[in-house]
Amino acid sequence: MKVILAVVDLYFKDIDYKIQEAKELCLANGLEVVSVVVQKAQMLSPNTAFRKGKLLELKEACVASDVKMVVFLNNLSLGTLSKIAQIIECKVIDRTTLILDIFASRAKSREAKLQIEVARLKYDLPKVLKESADSDRAQGGVNMRGVGEMRSTLIRNTMRQKIHALEKELTLIKKENVLRSKRRTESPIKKVALVGYTNAGKSSLMNALLTTGSHKEVFVKDMLFATLDTDVRKVSYKNYTFILYDTVGFVSDLPHELIEAFNSTLSAAKEADLLIDVIDYANEDHKMQKTITEEVLKTIGIKGIPIIDVYNKIDKTKVKDAYPFMISCKEKLNIDKLLDAIITNIYPEEMTLEGVIAYGDLSIIDELQNYCHIEKIKDTDKGTHFILKGPRAVISSIRKYLIV
Repeated sequence: MKVILAVVDLYFKDIDYKIQEAKELCLANGLEVVSVVVQKAQMLSPNTAFRKGKLLELKEACVASDVKMVVFLNNLSLGTLSKIAQIIECKVIDRTTLILDIFASRAKSREAKLQIEVARLKYDLPKVLKESADSDRAQGGVNMRGVGEMRSTLIRNTMRQKIHALEKELTLIKKENVLRSKRRTESPIKKVALVGYTNAGKSSLMNALLTTGSHKEVFVKDMLFATLDTDVRKVSYKNYTFILYDTVGFVSDLPHELIEAFNSTLSAAKEADLLIDVIDYANEDHKMQKTITEEVLKTIGIKGIPIIDVYNKIDKTKVKDAYPFMISCKEKLNIDKLLDAIITNIYPEEMTLEGVIAYGDLSIIDELQNYCHIEKIKDTDKGTHFILKGPRAVISSIRKYLIV
């Protein structure tokens, strides 16, 4: 569907970036931006965002391009959206609604769908209540004010009841997730989470890190928010194993409702032993996107977790900088170097232990193979003689199984 992007430029210093990002958000929702109408102003016009002359220009642009929908970069009230739509005779949505629509169309799991519905209701509730109150004041009169208060109360209660019901269902799902998370936390296998600006190549990197043959690759598409639900895979490399999470990507000014709604998705990053910030080096705005990622991580309360900055898509540009990790998922450049750094970071202290394990305890060996190098020497009358090399914490924990 063809759309026009409307922008009230409140003298944003990064307005060109925001416009380009909005175009890509539209594309991610199957919308083609055919033109951009911009008005510079100190503030939004109270009733219609654009001033009268610019609204007329917007209407003419819609007719000329045969466009049926306008997307405003600015977040607007329901009343303002409605008034603009009446004047230009075209459907009008704002940026947050656009993002919510993208998330709603991409969510696969029941949890993600519930989170999106809750986010949409929470985003709409203040707007609905404000528009109801404004309508009551416009009609005036004591009697109408009483009726209006009853209507506002009814709307508020209905929406809050629905939010409560959805959040109750989400709570049950989250309890199950907490149990799974607890099991993961108790496991000595380390956890690595991919974070970064949306469409930087996190899913492509996950596929590049997976060993071929025994692992199912994750979905990859060149658009914003291709990944919403967290993908989880086990990666094996040089006798080490770690759990790898691919999380939802970030954008600038990510609405609070979406950060809150996807808190459980982003919790994978909170629980990680290491974060990989995937940066699209081919994008001329990659430094700004890195800043956006840092701001979102700070907003959701992630701190103190080691981060490796990985600059992806170097195959698409002439490399000028010399960052430690310059990679290409497409051409598999420097992936081994990154894997070595991941292992060094999450399993820094190793020790070697030699001894005999009783035959009745040999099941422990199957578990140890995930994160230790194990060399079998020989079978004895008491058990099997092994040499084990791996993380100090893990090796130390199995001393009790050794036969003195």
